[in-house]
Amino acid sequence: MSGPNTNFDPVEVAALEPAAIESAVADALAAAEAATTLTELKAARSAHQGDRSPLALANREISALPPSARAEAGKRVGQARGQVSQAYAARQAALRAAVASYDAT
Repeated sequence: MSGPNTNFDPVEVAALEPAAIESAVADALAAAEAATTLTELKAARSAHQGDRSPLALANREISALPPSARAEAGKRVGQARGQVSQAYAARQAALRAAVASYDAT
């Protein structure tokens, strides 16, 4: 096992900057809105909510922060992830309703 990374400044975690989080949210919301099928929405959800998504990576970076900064960063990332999750759920409901409406005719 290697030693700690002494060159890493945990206060300067770019993924946790408010602008980076806002950008990730905007990209995720735009992708959700652009999806016209459930398959497209599933792919967009994977890209924006999956393990390698910018918000998931930002969430992992919280542990690199000093304890005094974790609460604020955690709240910011948590709110962003919640907002994206709600948008995807709403878009999924709308697309399912459209499919059901089409199937009923």
